[in-house]
Amino acid sequence: MTYGATTLQQVGTFNAAPGKGLASIWQSGGPATDDLGNLYVSTSESTFNANVGGQDYGSSILKLNQSTGKLDVADYFTPYNQSSLSARDLDISSCGVLVLPDQAGAHPHLLVASGKEGTVYVLDRDNMGRFNAAGDTQIVQEFPLAVGPMFSSPVYWNNTVYFTGNSKPIKGYGLSGGLLTSVPIIHSLQNQPGGHAPSISANGNTNGILWVIGGPQLSAFNAITLTKLYGTNQLATRDASPPMAHFSTQTIANGRVYVGTQASLRVYGLLPKLLASGGNGQTAAVFTALPIPLQVSAATAYSGGAISGATVTFSDGGQNGSFSASSVMTDSQGLASTTYTLSKTAKTVTVTASSPGLAKVTFTETGTPGLPRWVLVQSGNQQNAPVTTMLLLPLVVKVSDSYGNGISGITVNLSAGTFGGTLSASSAVTNSLGRASVNYTTSTKAGKATILGTVAGMTSRAQFTETVTAGPAAGIVAISGNGQTAAANTPLASPLVARVNDQYGNPVPGASVSFSDGAAGGAFATNPLTTDSTGTASATYTTPPSPGQVTVNATVADVATAVNFIVSVQ
Repeated sequence: MTYGATTLQQVGTFNAAPGKGLASIWQSGGPATDDLGNLYVSTSESTFNANVGGQDYGSSILKLNQSTGKLDVADYFTPYNQSSLSARDLDISSCGVLVLPDQAGAHPHLLVASGKEGTVYVLDRDNMGRFNAAGDTQIVQEFPLAVGPMFSSPVYWNNTVYFTGNSKPIKGYGLSGGLLTSVPIIHSLQNQPGGHAPSISANGNTNGILWVIGGPQLSAFNAITLTKLYGTNQLATRDASPPMAHFSTQTIANGRVYVGTQASLRVYGLLPKLLASGGNGQTAAVFTALPIPLQVSAATAYSGGAISGATVTFSDGGQNGSFSASSVMTDSQGLASTTYTLSKTAKTVTVTASSPGLAKVTFTETGTPGLPRWVLVQSGNQQNAPVTTMLLLPLVVKVSDSYGNGISGITVNLSAGTFGGTLSASSAVTNSLGRASVNYTTSTKAGKATILGTVAGMTSRAQFTETVTAGPAAGIVAISGNGQTAAANTPLASPLVARVNDQYGNPVPGASVSFSDGAAGGAFATNPLTTDSTGTASATYTTPPSPGQVTVNATVADVATAVNFIVSVQ
């Protein structure tokens, strides 16, 4: 029925099934209109005969206008399975219709609908398709059984159409070029009770919130991700069961959400809040008090009036800072403050101020390192490498304050001392962690290399001790035992001692030395021998049975030279 807005006199009526009845327009959510004044509704189960000249529009979506001075059907869409839907009580009037903003593409004027079966219909309002018994191929899009039983209207925001099927996840379909995406682009994690049309509150195309009533609960979802932001069961606390008015829709205005129940109007609003009114964003050295106290003001959400007598609790979430007072009551101006002392660790901390019934507020405070106190070995100490070889790990020096916090921008001087070797740089500047690093290449001398890291004006220093080992065997020399005289078949009084050296003259331990008397008939207690830590091998030799002069040579694998010992046998 239509009425004049100024006179409230009835100017038109329309009956969707005057012959049979039942074709109720009971959709959850009101009729939809377009900019030209056309009215769009969906009908419930009844007969359908409009395609053969009848007046019955059961389970159909209608476009009505008053161009002739009365309320007439200008166009319609009826699903191909209308008779089955009506027979099984799966009519489409359980779902309200949604007129979309003008779109690009072949179908600029769209309407979206669904029903108890959960099929999504996308219609061109300029040519709604009417009835095709062979299938709904004449309409823009159809997604059979896609969203679950719809007892609510779809809702549109920011190129997304949302459906809240009964006992199904909320589903959001993208809209582009006059078409919905074939599958949802977002959905909620849990199923939601249906029966109430959702609403959107937003700041234009930002900060969108989808509001839904399900059973006794009012819920709010992030409209971009459909993650739940808020929920309350307060709708059921005082009203008789069922508490909600049938198919009621929440309304959002001026920071409040209005919900009509069977016995009351519930109004939900923003919490009173705490505001950071002083001391936020400070930086100070660790283990010192921030120069400005952390101050909050407690105020009502709408008028901004001060709230006195509220207990405010300050916490840094276990970051080991301390407060002059962790619990403070707001004064007559709604203010509460405390002094915060940073912990010994240099880092950025979040301090939270909270009070029962008020929205909390956070402060971000940063502790920086104190004065330089220690020059320390961070890593790279006690490595091993052969002569003239770069150590596998760099030598890392850390410059810290008294509490171990690294200090950036400090120049560290490094020296290999008299032992020698080569550093990749004689100095390095500490990074954000207080660390400076260089690479060290060993010298030609085997032994213990000491590398020092120092900072001008500081007595503390970092000392690295690295072990330089000999290179591969390159030569062999006689140390002792040459020129001895002994009777036949007699052990020499002194062993024959040879030393293996690398190319730089460093003794090589662990080298295999072979001794031979050229088949003269003498004997060695052990042969070959392995050089000890001093690079030497000591052979015990028993003279042969025949007198004469014997030459004993000592060789090392892969070394071209050999060493000879002369033994006289009497």
